[in-house]
Amino acid sequence: MKKALFQISHLFYAQILMSLLGLSVLIWKMGDLLKKYLFADSAYAIKKWAVLFYHPYEANLLNYMLFSVVFGIFALVIYCLPSDYFKKIGARVEGVSKRTVYYLLGVSVIIVAGYVLPFKSHKLWISASFLVFAPAGYFVPVSYCKKLLFPAVVLLFLFVSLEPILFFIGPARLMNEYPELFSETLVDGEYVRNDAFLSKISATQRDVFIKKFVTDNSFERSHQVMGRGQLNHVGHILNTANEYAMGKPLSTIFMQYGVGNTLLFKWTMDIFGGVSFQNYYKCYIYYPIYYFAFLIMLYFVFKDALYVFLGFSAVAFMHFFYNYIPLYFAPGLIPTIHFFDVFLILSMFAFFIGRARGCSLLCSLLFVSLGILMNRQFGAMLALAWIVTLAVYAFENRSATKKYLMVILPAALLAPVFLLATKFAGTTSENMLRTYFSGLYSWAPSPVLVMFTIIYFILSYGFLILIRTTRSHLKYLYLLSFVYSQGLFVYFYWAGLVNHFPIVIPYIVFQLILAIKIMENHESPLYLRKIIHNLKPMLLIIALVSVAVAASAFYSSTFGKKTVSRNFVSHRCFEWKFKNARLISTINPAIFNDAAGLINKYADSRGIYIISKFDAILPFVSGRYSMMPHFELNWFVIDDDKCAQVVKKFKEGRPRYIFVDSDMNSLGKDPMAGLDPEGTAIERVSRLGRLNELKKIFHEVSRGYRLVEKGELVSVYEKVI
Repeated sequence: MKKALFQISHLFYAQILMSLLGLSVLIWKMGDLLKKYLFADSAYAIKKWAVLFYHPYEANLLNYMLFSVVFGIFALVIYCLPSDYFKKIGARVEGVSKRTVYYLLGVSVIIVAGYVLPFKSHKLWISASFLVFAPAGYFVPVSYCKKLLFPAVVLLFLFVSLEPILFFIGPARLMNEYPELFSETLVDGEYVRNDAFLSKISATQRDVFIKKFVTDNSFERSHQVMGRGQLNHVGHILNTANEYAMGKPLSTIFMQYGVGNTLLFKWTMDIFGGVSFQNYYKCYIYYPIYYFAFLIMLYFVFKDALYVFLGFSAVAFMHFFYNYIPLYFAPGLIPTIHFFDVFLILSMFAFFIGRARGCSLLCSLLFVSLGILMNRQFGAMLALAWIVTLAVYAFENRSATKKYLMVILPAALLAPVFLLATKFAGTTSENMLRTYFSGLYSWAPSPVLVMFTIIYFILSYGFLILIRTTRSHLKYLYLLSFVYSQGLFVYFYWAGLVNHFPIVIPYIVFQLILAIKIMENHESPLYLRKIIHNLKPMLLIIALVSVAVAASAFYSSTFGKKTVSRNFVSHRCFEWKFKNARLISTINPAIFNDAAGLINKYADSRGIYIISKFDAILPFVSGRYSMMPHFELNWFVIDDDKCAQVVKKFKEGRPRYIFVDSDMNSLGKDPMAGLDPEGTAIERVSRLGRLNELKKIFHEVSRGYRLVEKGELVSVYEKVI
């Protein structure tokens, strides 16, 4: 007699899954209690202006880490249970009455609905909209499409490589992110300085021009208010690489994006003539290199056009989902920060299928070590995934002696690599890392993504438990990808912002198609094979739609290329001709040229003592570097301890000259403040608070100094002997 498609046992297991969901949410919420205990007294030390960026209770990094550890231990215990235990459980489930199952299932649905319903309706609509495309999968003849999928993958690769290559070709462009330096906007066919336009425009002209004027300046203005623009982001590479090039000790340099990663940028820029703003964008060549490596990895693992297309669609979706402005600004998106993860997967694939195992294992050790040296945080994620996967493989496939050797030896070999990376990491980096972990620059993540994370964990661990008796190479690649994805989630939950989430997507999708491949390669129930058969075309449709939607936003949304391009059309553009800053900018370079000349007139060494809102760019274009603990001082002095570090640096260095903003004692009126959109006032107050902190430091360290020359941008103070 034919078995029913869904039996009582299936409903019971569905109830188990929902119970796990409830348990997961409970564990997650326990993180909130832990945060209150750990950070109860932490906010008092933060300056008032920094409270805007400090969210020790809303940040979910601790919640995620607690959840991943507790749930991982729970899953490990279940995974290690003997097979007989599961057979006994299955037999007992068959004896459960229908009434009991329906009752438990109903209660579970109500509980889960309580978690889901508070989500915003538009987010539910976006999630549900994908279901509209799912039925279309029944009409997609995948078998006939396979001949087109490989050319489609090539076109997709060229598509995602287009913008990085355009950045590589140049010219480099720099927007104006300083409200004190007024751009010139095109108004009625003529360029007018923004402050002059706002002071002279008449009431009759105001309605005609002001709307377009605000629109044309919205891109730059939003970053001027925040103070977190292009130079703030790119400066984390340019200034640190410049400091190293000029001989500053490596251990004293703040390298947020990792020592090896920053040095790779530096060496790449050297190929094109040295550390410079224009050569920074030459490093975008690593986008297509990494994407090509990911494509090759997919081909060797699957050798199936559909799987390769699905896997690379996830890379394309990630690329476009970041959006254009983050691509334009953020060094952290360049895949060099986690460059060797693809190569680790390739080497482990060769190891698991028995291809030159000794060499493959040594290569995997090399790639993990390089990953640690590139960036300790991402390298640690890669190392953990590698060690866990090797441990599971060894305990399931090797004798007693070899299994322990395969676990202990890799960890022992990686220890000196971590020590080496730590030695050159920089003391300021360590100080900031602790601050970041406590909730600085971390926001509450979307509840939808929190729920997605929990469900993802439950399903992923559930699938691992289902295939625990198999010894397929695909299973171990699945485990490697899953553990690595858990590490990448740390990067997302550190910030909580949606634009930190896409980095996880390619490995989640890679894990998904590995699961499908595993189910295809093993005997599965008929209903499951039917689901897989229909799932593949549905995934193809979803992949195509997702990439198309993300690409459309990448070019035309508020954060898209259209916004950036319009900014450089609606403003007068100037050509910068500094040796290390040959670019097109909406900032007139004359004021920086004069300031650089003043600095070089008095500077008696490469390192200068500077207190300025322009320190992210001014020492750089002067051919110098800042002696401060951080190259952009106003973002460093978030508490009294860091302010004391700066003062101590001055007292120990006893510099002959100090370079200070000429308007340090009198912040000028900002005529554009009245045009800012609602909600930006707190950002403006925060910026003024940061500048006021610089002013207090200047008054503290300038005793015994006299003004010797005043420039338009900076002034020089000399120590009185």
